[in-house]
Amino acid sequence: MDSGANHGRFDAKWRGVVTAPDGRRALNQRKQPKKTVAGQPGFMTMMGRALTKGCPVCAKRQQFSRWMTMDEDCERCGLHFERIEGHWIGAIGMNTIVSFGILALFMIGGWVLTFPDFPLSVLIVSVVVSILVPVVFYPFSKTTWTAIDIAMRPLEAHEVNWAALDSSKNPPSESTSNDV
Repeated sequence: MDSGANHGRFDAKWRGVVTAPDGRRALNQRKQPKKTVAGQPGFMTMMGRALTKGCPVCAKRQQFSRWMTMDEDCERCGLHFERIEGHWIGAIGMNTIVSFGILALFMIGGWVLTFPDFPLSVLIVSVVVSILVPVVFYPFSKTTWTAIDIAMRPLEAHEVNWAALDSSKNPPSESTSNDV
């Protein structure tokens, strides 16, 4: 650094925040907030859309070409469903939790209803449940996880083509969020 001639410098690490000559961030300076979409649907709206296997943003149905094969992007709003690398780990985790929860309910319910005996039929029903529930819930876990992800990490303006949505709706304006 120079000897006092430089009263501040541009530091790319802090996205343009002026820092003091000794390298500390200047007081009253914040990181620039990222741009988010102000008209993003609410959490319950997105969850309702997701639970019907629709796009959480625009509610377009038929996002799956087969039961287990989801389209990469929404045809109506252009949302790329895998927003970041590793996005589907959350959906797999949610599917596992729901599957084990329902299996536990069946096992405990069968045990309570047949106490003190534990017939083979309860075990057979539990095995069938443990096979069917993950397969049946899989597409719902993908759309639901996308809705939860959007609620945790709001949409950025470039992620959705708002102009392609219903022409009667005005595209939402950009707003700033201090969540970085």
